[in-house]
This record gives sequence, C-alpha cells and structure tokens, in this order.
Amino acid sequence: MHKILLSLILCLTLSFPALSQNSSTDLITVPRSTVINAITKYNDCKLELQYSQEKLFATETKIKLYQEEIVNLNNLIQNKDIEITSLGEIIKLRDSEIRALKQAKKAKFWNGALVGFGSGMVAIFTVLQL
Repeated sequence: MHKILLSLILCLTLSFPALSQNSSTDLITVPRSTVINAITKYNDCKLELQYSQEKLFATETKIKLYQEEIVNLNNLIQNKDIEITSLGEIIKLRDSEIRALKQAKKAKFWNGALVGFGSGMVAIFTVLQL
C-alpha cells in the first residue's frame, strides 16, 4: 500500500511543473556578447554551407563529365570490338583462301607429275615398240 501511495505522489509531483509551464511573450534579457557570438556563428555556418554547396556543385559537374567520358569510352570499346570481330572474320577468310590455294597448288603439282609420268610412259612404250 505504501508503494502505491509513494508512486502516486511521485507521479503527481513530476507532472505539476509540466502543467504549470505556458508560453509567454515576455522579453528575455541576454548578454550582448552572447547575441553577437550567436550571430557570428550563424554567419560562419551560412558561409560554410554556401562554400560546401559550391564544392558539391563543382563535384557533381565533374561526375557528369566523367560519366560522359565513360560512355564515350564504352562506345569506343564497342566499336573496336566490332572492328576486331570484322578483322577476325577477314583473317579467317584469308586463312581459308590460303588453304584453298595450297590445295590447288598441290593438285597442280600432282596433275603435272601425273601428266609428265604418263607422257614419259607413252614415250617409253612407243620407243620400245619400234
């Protein structure tokens, strides 16, 4: 019982100062140096904010320029990839042409060798039959 009564008294005493406060329009006196210090700090903060905003704007501008440069470089890389692919296809075509020419050269050699061998055999048979 004593605990409940004690907690009730404690709650009531704590709530009275909160209820007694009201807003007023009375003038408050503050030392002049405190007002000057507050205004100076406000102006300093205002200047620092302005400087920070200018730096932020400059940084954002640089970021935009870097992003544009990255886009340009990506386009350049993509164009070079297309060129490399095209050159790779050209090289493959040249390789296949080289293989075809080598095969044609070998075929020519064997055709010539067979014709020469055949001609030689005919000449030998003709000479032997006479």
